[in-house]
Amino acid sequence: MIFGRHINRYYIKHGPLLLVGIAALIFVDYFQLILPELYRIVVNGMNGGPVEIDGRFVPFTMEVLLDETPEGDIDMDACRRMMSEA
Repeated sequence: MIFGRHINRYYIKHGPLLLVGIAALIFVDYFQLILPELYRIVVNGMNGGPVEIDGRFVPFTMEVLLDETPEGDIDMDACRRMMSEA
């Protein structure tokens, strides 16, 4: 019986640690969903093309990796010229 008299005392005694463990699992699951998106950005950037950030195409630079993308629209012709020069 999982919820017997003795087990319920265990949950009360170790409840805060149990909640910390559950929060850690949720935190790890969240980052497991975010990492593939970051890998996609890096792989697309390393292949020489612009990357899509928040629905906009920006050139793959250090600012993209550091999450300091410029505000506003990016001129795609300028982006292509920058990629062809690299």
